[in-house]
Amino acid sequence: MWQAVEGVLKFIRMHRGHPVSSTAMVEPIPRRFVESIERYAQDNRVPLIPFANGQRKDDMAHQRCAEFTADEGVVLMGKAQEKGTVYGTEKP
Repeated sequence: MWQAVEGVLKFIRMHRGHPVSSTAMVEPIPRRFVESIERYAQDNRVPLIPFANGQRKDDMAHQRCAEFTADEGVVLMGKAQEKGTVYGTEKP
């Protein structure tokens, strides 16, 4: 775990160029990524499906594939909340 924390700190300080290591400095990265996905879906009229907890994603994909009439393309994009370990900072 220590190496991972040190790697995050090094990323914030050296790669991102911030003198203070705070997770607030990297928050814009995933936010912009999600915004770009949502914009792509909207611009290309691709359904962006927010999956509910426990919903079977394969069932939704099979249903959308059956309704899809084009020769090729993106059938759907799914959005699900997955649990994961994140780093946080706090004031002393």
